[in-house]
Amino acid sequence: MDMLEDMGDQLDLVDSARAVAYYQQGFAISGKNGYLFYSQLMARKLFDFYTAHHDSQRAAVYSSQLVSLHDEQEKLNNASSVDYLDYALKDQQVKSLEVRSRYQSALLILVVIACLLAIAIILIIRQNLKRTKRLNAQMTKALRALEQSQADNTRMMKIAAHDLRNPIGGIYSIAGLLLDEPGRSDNDKIMLELIRISSGNSLELVSDLLQVQFKTEELKKESVDIGEMLNYCVALLLNKAEAKGQHINLQTRVLTLPVSREKLWRVFSNLITNAIKLSPSGAVIDVKMEQVAGGVTISVKDHGIGIPAEMKDKIFDMFTEAKRSGTAGEQSFGLGLAISRQIVEAHGGKIWFESGSGKGTTFFIDLPVDRNG
Repeated sequence: MDMLEDMGDQLDLVDSARAVAYYQQGFAISGKNGYLFYSQLMARKLFDFYTAHHDSQRAAVYSSQLVSLHDEQEKLNNASSVDYLDYALKDQQVKSLEVRSRYQSALLILVVIACLLAIAIILIIRQNLKRTKRLNAQMTKALRALEQSQADNTRMMKIAAHDLRNPIGGIYSIAGLLLDEPGRSDNDKIMLELIRISSGNSLELVSDLLQVQFKTEELKKESVDIGEMLNYCVALLLNKAEAKGQHINLQTRVLTLPVSREKLWRVFSNLITNAIKLSPSGAVIDVKMEQVAGGVTISVKDHGIGIPAEMKDKIFDMFTEAKRSGTAGEQSFGLGLAISRQIVEAHGGKIWFESGSGKGTTFFIDLPVDRNG
């Protein structure tokens, strides 16, 4: 029995020696090839073996080997970690560069598109400018031709009106003389009165035509007492007002201005004549002159039929459709107010009115006092 136990112990020793030999051989191979994991495994097995067999000296050797291998593994792990972080940072930089590259590519495309659009817009603007220049040149040429044509027409109209004024004036005067002769029959008187009225209206139209389209530099100014001119104008028109039972109230003052006597008298006469035409019998017409800051204001107020709202924008137009017959059938040619505005504006002033249908009309003229003749 004891012999068998001794033989079993000897077999165990043989097996243990073989295992140790295998572990040592594996440890050597792992160390030679740099297999840290297997080296640690073999060193661990050998450490455990010698520790179990109470061989402290050899167990200490492999314990030291385990510590060294562990330190080497830690260094390797640390180095691998640093490389990984560096790789991660570089990978992030690469991704950022890719995003930036895509953004810059998109921006470059947008810039190219914007440049192409700008070039296209510049070309279009250039073409439009050329077209506009051609149109302006054509319009300038057409306007000059139109102005020349208008000037020619105005000149011809004035020539015709001037040539007609004398024979028409003669007809008017002869008709008046024939009416004053005694012994005329009623039919003769009616016919002569019609001739006189028609010739008078024609003479008024001719006089209006001669005033159309004058130039500012054609005004021959002189020092004129505006109050005295108004008194003279009212005195000449008083017979017309009295024929309709009307009364003219005049308020003036002494004020001398450099104006065209003939042209400005035409304006005053036209406004007062219109007030007489458009006022009913027995009406009062107020003519007033007031000095204001920087100028003088002349107003002519009637109590007549007024100006409807739909006619207010056309009242100063040449040959206006806003012309109306007077309360006694007096004829209007639609030239007087247009000519009056031309004259007033040529003097540096302005003309306007205030009116309501059925409420009468007041015309105002502003003339500056600091105009030189």
